[in-house]
Amino acid sequence: MKKIKTVIYKCDFCNKIYQKEYFARKHEESCTLNPKNFRPCFSCSYLTKKETKVLDDYENEKILDLLYCKKKNVFLHTPQNELKNNAFTLDENDNIPMPKECSHYSDDYETLF
Repeated sequence: MKKIKTVIYKCDFCNKIYQKEYFARKHEESCTLNPKNFRPCFSCSYLTKKETKVLDDYENEKILDLLYCKKKNVFLHTPQNELKNNAFTLDENDNIPMPKECSHYSDDYETLF
């Protein structure tokens, strides 16, 4: 029997493990528990999902639920979407990154109804 010593890499935020340092570093950049990726929008009462039409890489139209701010009337994308460069480009509507701070933040869900 062979005994092998190897190095493993663990995410500092979620404890996920990797055999390759490159993949561990890539994961840490976009880890949802990384404080750098926290946005107040995630717990804001104005954030909702809204159906919208998007075009895929082959110019086919799809209907998807995207994150939408009811206060600013814009679509939002997460820091992970930005890092992976996979945020949708929308024709008539904006699809902006979630702000690190927002003056419209509200956690009062009862006033919305």
